[in-house]
Amino acid sequence: MMDDKRLVKIFKALGDETRLKIIETLYLQGETTCAAFDEKFNLSKPALSHHYKVLLEADLIMARKEKQCFHLRLNEETFRSHLPGFLNKLEFI
Repeated sequence: MMDDKRLVKIFKALGDETRLKIIETLYLQGETTCAAFDEKFNLSKPALSHHYKVLLEADLIMARKEKQCFHLRLNEETFRSHLPGFLNKLEFI
C-alpha cells in the first residue's frame, strides 16, 4: 500500500496550474534552468521558488546547482511508481 501522506503531497503539488505547467515543460524539454522558467512565467522569482519547493518536497522534481544556476528535471521514478502513465497525458494540457 502506498504512503497516503506522500500521495496527498503529490496531488496537492499537481493541483496547481503553474506547477503542472512546470512539470509539463520539464517533461517536454528535459532538464531546464530556473532562468528559463523566469522567462516563461509572468511570476516573481519568490513565487516561482515557492512552486519549485512544493514540487521538490513532493519528490516530483530534482534540482542540481551549477555555479549560480539551478537546473531542474523530473524525478521520473516518482511518476513511474506513484502515477504510471501520467506523463503521457501531459501533451493534452
